[in-house]
Amino acid sequence: MLSRVADTLYWMMRYVERAENVARFVDVGLSLSVDQHAGNTDALSPWEAVIKASGEEDSYKEHHGTVSAEQVLHFMSFDRHNENSILTCLSHARENARSVREVIASEMWEALNRAYLMVHRASQENALRLRPHAFFKEVKLATHLFRGLHEDTMSHNEGWHFARAGSMVERADQGSRIIEGHYSMLLGDPAHELTAAMEPSLVGLLKSMSAYEMYRKKYRRITAERVLEFLLLDWEFPRSVYACLHRCQRSIHAITGSKAGVATDEVTKRIGRLVARFAYFDPKDLPLASLEEFLVEFRDELAEVDWTIRARFFGTSEDESDGPSLSQEQVQGPLGQ
Repeated sequence: MLSRVADTLYWMMRYVERAENVARFVDVGLSLSVDQHAGNTDALSPWEAVIKASGEEDSYKEHHGTVSAEQVLHFMSFDRHNENSILTCLSHARENARSVREVIASEMWEALNRAYLMVHRASQENALRLRPHAFFKEVKLATHLFRGLHEDTMSHNEGWHFARAGSMVERADQGSRIIEGHYSMLLGDPAHELTAAMEPSLVGLLKSMSAYEMYRKKYRRITAERVLEFLLLDWEFPRSVYACLHRCQRSIHAITGSKAGVATDEVTKRIGRLVARFAYFDPKDLPLASLEEFLVEFRDELAEVDWTIRARFFGTSEDESDGPSLSQEQVQGPLGQ
């Protein structure tokens, strides 16, 4: 497969996954703003936590300054200055899909195009003021449809595995951000104790990752430690960080033709080490008091895996920005918005 095509498929799926996860943690910020993080005045406000989790603190301050619900909702959903807004991510994903239409199924292109147009219309119709939760639900459902079509309408060849690897890298990264942002809202100061009054917020975290029902089927009580264990380490839940890493590893082995558990090059070594770290992690050692440090370290290691994949298969150089290069005209699309 041409490295250009593989690169495009990898980033197409990353952008789709990123759009969904942005919708997830903004939606949960909206829900938690009602109870203001269980009365813990030391913790970050929900909207501060959303901006922190997105990694766009500097960009937000540059264009908006003061943190407010209305501005954060617009910035994370529709703002073209934000490279991680839902609209920008779906625009990038659509242009990547457009350039590889001969590789993906036509249903995939149609579903992604409809998702982009839906979000673009919402940006013009003031949907966030009128029905914010319904809008974020539509984004999540649209991305679910696209991934389902990727699973069932595209041959499971190298291209499919590059797309899945990109999706799993992005999901693990964004999932860790949702967890970190949510616990920042709960705790703020690591010395702050979690109380029973914070259980609704833990339920909100589980629901933001579509994990609430599966968690309750496995565990009866909701505790901070159990929730963290489930979202980070659970082998069976497909949105846990460990499950994402394992699926990414399987795709990398399929691409390289190497056997599972055998590291043949730098890519398989890096992803193998990260998977093994989570596979043999003792839940008792989960660092609730230093969770932010733990997750930042994890994302640094995941970034090394991502960089190694891009350098090995796509020939990406260090001075290149994330993702395939798109002109401003391409990013905006034919509607000229």
